[in-house]
Amino acid sequence: MPSDKYHRPKVVAKIAQTLDGKTATSNGKSKWITSQKARDYARRQRDEFDAILVGARTALRDNPRLTGVKNKSLIRIVVDSTLTLPFSSNVLKRAQTEHVVVATTRRSSERRRNRLTAMGVSVILCPQKNRRVDLKYMMNALYEMGVRRLLIEGGATITGSALRWNLIDQMHIYMAPKVMGDQTALSSVQGNRVLSMDRLTNLDIKSVRTLGGDILVLANVYRNR
Repeated sequence: MPSDKYHRPKVVAKIAQTLDGKTATSNGKSKWITSQKARDYARRQRDEFDAILVGARTALRDNPRLTGVKNKSLIRIVVDSTLTLPFSSNVLKRAQTEHVVVATTRRSSERRRNRLTAMGVSVILCPQKNRRVDLKYMMNALYEMGVRRLLIEGGATITGSALRWNLIDQMHIYMAPKVMGDQTALSSVQGNRVLSMDRLTNLDIKSVRTLGGDILVLANVYRNR
């Protein structure tokens, strides 16, 4: 149980998208938007963090291993409010030898939570915020586990929620020179209803570079809301 004093890690959100801000087709296909050079660089960047986090939808769609290159102590985190992730998923199968964390709510089955614990997974039982994991509570719990630098690698809803609650410090945006042009395709950030331009999240761009034809933008998030 996190203490009453609130702390959280420094949080970076990584996005790989087309120039029109899409991360997957309308039927969920996302491999590959960016070049091999950009993907290799992004994987090496994981080594700079204590933990890497994805939402349940990303874990279900991509079945990632969430590994770095040299950092063997990288903590793998899945946010899954109802525990829909199969026990056979790549990230959960690593729980016997590596630190895997699942953040969930009481909407999930106690039987499934107990099975995850038996598999070696650290389960964080969080309060609900709009029927989802309370991300602020989760961040405090991760800090108390020793996580000081956290990388969010998806999905769009987790990133949107973290931005809405001012939990992201910096964004790493990888943009491929491609346009999807499909309004039903998955956007890189979603879940926030914005009705006026003064409610947008403002970014302070720190650097721009090219990687194999792609563009990488590093930008700090303004605390302006």
